[in-house]
Amino acid sequence: MNRTKLIQHFDTLAETPDAVAKLRNFVLSLAVRGQLLPQNAEDEKPARWKEFVAKFPQKKTQDEEPPFALPKSWRWVRLNDVADYSAADKVDPSEIKDGDWVLDLEEIEKDTSRIIRIASFAEKQSTSTKAKFLPGDVLYGKLRPYLNKVVVAPQVGFCTTEIVPIRSRGLIEPTYLCVFLRSPDFVNYANSKSYGMKMPRLGTDDAVSAWVAVPPPAEQRRIVAKVEELLALCDELEARQTAAREHRTRLVRSALDHLTSGVRPSPGAATSTRTRVSENSNARRPHHAAAPGDGCTPDDFQQHAAFVLQHSDLVLDSVSDLRKVILSLAVQGHIAADSKTWPKEPEPLGKFAPMQNGYAFQSEWFVPKGVRLLRNKNVSHGVMQWDDMECIVENRLKEFERFRLDEGDVVLSLDRPFISTGIKVARVRREDLPCLLLQRVGRFQPDAKRLHPDYLFLFLNSPQFAGQIDPGRSNGVPHISSKQVEAAVIFVPLRAEQQRIVAKVDELMRWCDALEGRLTAAQTTAAALLDATLHQILAA
Repeated sequence: MNRTKLIQHFDTLAETPDAVAKLRNFVLSLAVRGQLLPQNAEDEKPARWKEFVAKFPQKKTQDEEPPFALPKSWRWVRLNDVADYSAADKVDPSEIKDGDWVLDLEEIEKDTSRIIRIASFAEKQSTSTKAKFLPGDVLYGKLRPYLNKVVVAPQVGFCTTEIVPIRSRGLIEPTYLCVFLRSPDFVNYANSKSYGMKMPRLGTDDAVSAWVAVPPPAEQRRIVAKVEELLALCDELEARQTAAREHRTRLVRSALDHLTSGVRPSPGAATSTRTRVSENSNARRPHHAAAPGDGCTPDDFQQHAAFVLQHSDLVLDSVSDLRKVILSLAVQGHIAADSKTWPKEPEPLGKFAPMQNGYAFQSEWFVPKGVRLLRNKNVSHGVMQWDDMECIVENRLKEFERFRLDEGDVVLSLDRPFISTGIKVARVRREDLPCLLLQRVGRFQPDAKRLHPDYLFLFLNSPQFAGQIDPGRSNGVPHISSKQVEAAVIFVPLRAEQQRIVAKVDELMRWCDALEGRLTAAQTTAAALLDATLHQILAA
């Protein structure tokens, strides 16, 4: 693919992960290498350019080599050769008028060279020294140069000293210098030369000695015009991409919401839905597919299930949401359930699985090694984590036998019960033993004849349980009580039916894993292809 075809196929390439950002960088890289537009011999005729070329002949020097090769008509120079990095006067706040423009670093949008806001001194009443800039100065954000904040000043103003006004010495166009300073090559250079861990910045000596690729002024202007055109196209593609993503999200959420709020289908409908999972997981959809209409009948449920499962590529962007929906449907009797035996009403969880609270072990009993104490910080989403643990001596284990945990026990953190990956509920594994239950962690004690532990664990991970729990505060920490947990209602079908539901959910979760894997593989391949194409063109 040549550069022309690449530009023609921007829309297709924009579908790959981070494609628009990569395309922006690619445009800037081509621009500063002289590969965006053809050179024109007429550009080299002005006397002033001939004087510049004579002053900076294109030959190897004894010092550091320039970053890459340039067209014959271009020249590598140091920034200080074409621009004044120290041109701006420092100004005391007392000299600034209320109506004067004062620019702070956060008012420049990263990567885009857009000024987000123009505010007057009266609005800010800043007390720190400022730098005065003039129209046409290139305002370069030297603090955290990876943020790539560079803009050409449209008018007179004053800026924080973390922004450096760079003034052209005449031969380099400010707009072209702005393009060069925004290019990945210069950003990488600035990052490599930055000093300071918490607030890295580019030092003056490294800035003024940086290499700058300079084409003839007429070509500079053409390059800037083309860059602006292509970056505007990138903005348009990004807006379309965002709109399409939002459309897909609304579509998926609508269908998933209808699934979780619909009525339980007949046994035949459940069977039909399960069949569609395997048969239609690879189905394609039109870009603007419409979700089925609202409704609460079994037929409506089947429509929504078919919509989600048949259009799996639409769901691919929301696999985590799909997992939640599967759990939600399972505990409401929509998956592998028998409508004839399904309970008519949910009942309090405490009726089937009362919760035992942990013991308030005294901190002075803690020792580095011994029997581990299960604290709320050790309970993560689905597993125990023992990187930070407290213990008591082993000879006291029998003393607290009532709080001794067993393999397969289901435990729930009562402090900070919700984390980004889900609710802090886990199963005790053999490698977690021996351990004792500490306060602010609860252990469920299910009635083995009526409630299967696997079905309990499934319910506790579902949105149905999470939606019934509203953490209050205990000593400033989000906290739920065992009474709140026991009051949450649950549908408890026959035990054999619970096992069928759990088995089906496990199967569907494996299907989700496959979808997620397929998405990751597709994104990785697309990104690699885009990177390879861009690198190939740059090397051409």
